[in-house]
Amino acid sequence: MIKSLRVRLQVWHAFILLLVIIGFGAALYFQMRHSLFRDIDNELASNARLLRADLERSLSDGIRRIGPIPDRPRPDRGPDRGPDGFDNDRPPRSGRPPFRRGSEWEPPYYAVFARDGDRIAQGGEIRRGPGPASPGPGDRDQGSRVQDNRPIPDAPSAPRRGNEFRSHDGLREIVMRATEGHLIVVGRDVAPMLDGLNRFLLPIVLSGFGVLAAGLIGGWWLSGRAIEPLNRISETAAEINANQLTRRIDTATMDSELERLGIILNSMLQRLETSFVQQSRFVADASHELRTPISVLQMHCELALSRDRTSLEYQNTIATCGRATERMRSLTEDLLTLARADAGQLIVRKEPIDLAGIVAESISLLRPLADERKVTIVYDNTTAICVGDANHLSRLVNNVLGNAILYNRPSGQVVLEIAADGTFTTLTIRDTGIGMSEEVLNHLFERFYRANEARSRETGGSGLGLSICKSIAIALDGKLVITSKQNVGTTAVLRLPSATTSENQ
Repeated sequence: MIKSLRVRLQVWHAFILLLVIIGFGAALYFQMRHSLFRDIDNELASNARLLRADLERSLSDGIRRIGPIPDRPRPDRGPDRGPDGFDNDRPPRSGRPPFRRGSEWEPPYYAVFARDGDRIAQGGEIRRGPGPASPGPGDRDQGSRVQDNRPIPDAPSAPRRGNEFRSHDGLREIVMRATEGHLIVVGRDVAPMLDGLNRFLLPIVLSGFGVLAAGLIGGWWLSGRAIEPLNRISETAAEINANQLTRRIDTATMDSELERLGIILNSMLQRLETSFVQQSRFVADASHELRTPISVLQMHCELALSRDRTSLEYQNTIATCGRATERMRSLTEDLLTLARADAGQLIVRKEPIDLAGIVAESISLLRPLADERKVTIVYDNTTAICVGDANHLSRLVNNVLGNAILYNRPSGQVVLEIAADGTFTTLTIRDTGIGMSEEVLNHLFERFYRANEARSRETGGSGLGLSICKSIAIALDGKLVITSKQNVGTTAVLRLPSATTSENQ
């Protein structure tokens, strides 16, 4: 199988072009052949009609024989004159059949047959050599050719209707009905004409080869131009690597079909660049987050070992190291959760659970923080069964509710509402906090993103919480949407499939 697109295009182009040339050449040849035979048939029919008129006049006068056909003019002499002195091209004054001139100089031949098949008249000759051949009364045998190549027509069968044309042995003849059951046969040797027509095939074939060669050269050039954009796409793709992700395919000069491909590839490259940049930033941020607790561990260990310490100082050092290790453990767990979510391997159980119970647990856990911040939590404990994982949902609600408390105003409020419509169970957490700008909302779910770096570090956040919440919602076939208005507040809406919907499915 040919794998080159350009070669396959050229093969198909050559095949189609060859079919067109053969079809055109054949149509031209057969049209010329048809036109040639049409002219010959018209000439034979015209001569046969003149001969039939002469036969009818002869029969009306009681004569059963028609005079011989006059000779034809030759190119090397003037027009032949009949015995009556008239040019054969003019209407005769006698009863001889006035044959019309054809496209060849050889005269047609004819024969007249009575009803019983008896030949009552014949005439004409076929000149094949340089000299004339004179007819002789004694050298005509029925159904054969005599030595001077003059054809002797056989007695034909009467045509069923109208006139009948027939071809045999390089001859073309017409059989025409006449009065009293007579049949008239007029023919002509068409072999020289067919030979000339066949010789015309050579220029047609040579012209066809010339057109085919020119078409193949032009097709190869056109196919090269057609795949040139593909070559540019390949070259651009080959130049893209981890250190060069900004290259894009130039689609300005491409045709519409390839332009769409270029736009799709550019979009894919843009997504890859964005993903690679995010991944690089993620690794850098993770390293930065881990560096702080590691530095704390190293510094306190070095201080503890620099000189003898009291037992209380050792206890304080160990406690500080423990907090640092706890921070590292929490961060590594968050990173592991995100990595599993990205790989589609986040293990979640999808079972009917009471979302109201999980929310009540989270409120109980975070109420001390709310009391410390003087934030009021408003919640109407309504039972709502959804499909989810209790552990992951607890983590999600704790994170969102914790943010609503941490970034609220003193004496602010956090309102929690649960609603179910038979298809989805919805948890809405609305606060009266400081809110967020549009720019912050656009980056809210990005990993390690902090709207306020200093304040986030005071609260101990790593910038992974909302990213994990979104991954959990997606893994549970749900959706987490956060809207906010600066200096007004923030609203988080969690939608999860209802238990009844899951059971129906």
